[in-house]
Amino acid sequence: MARDWRKEIEEKDITFIDNVEDLRRILDNEKVLITSRCSQTKTGKDKAIPRDFYVSNININFYEAMEKNNFYYGILSDKYGIHFADEKLDYYDIHPSELTTEEKQRLGKIIGVKTLEKGYDTIIFYNTSPLLSAPYFEMLEASGLKIYFISDLNLFPRLKQNKLF
Repeated sequence: MARDWRKEIEEKDITFIDNVEDLRRILDNEKVLITSRCSQTKTGKDKAIPRDFYVSNININFYEAMEKNNFYYGILSDKYGIHFADEKLDYYDIHPSELTTEEKQRLGKIIGVKTLEKGYDTIIFYNTSPLLSAPYFEMLEASGLKIYFISDLNLFPRLKQNKLF
């Protein structure tokens, strides 16, 4: 039997966004930080901002969509909890499968604290695969923030369309 990922994330109080109207409403009415996940593909061994650090195709497409729409963003990190767009952090090599439940909960609490300090109380998390997002859903569940999940970056460019004024 196939996993019902929608039910699984609902049980974690995470809402799936699959249309531009819901996305627009959330962005207009909530203090939202848009995030994606870190990647095994990293550059260098020095301090870097996310764009110069996590360089998988998923990350690169995410950065382009955020920058095109002038959104501040963060990357969920297996070491730091969250890595903000303008924050330089040290290189690391940790895979999410190496994290214990306790470590994911600790990282989730860090995500909550750092995100609230930046003035956001809601996160939209982007990833192409809900099934591969499981460790990040665990972190986000522990953050104490309102969480949405989106798997289609193409919803973002459409935000500027269909406006009357």
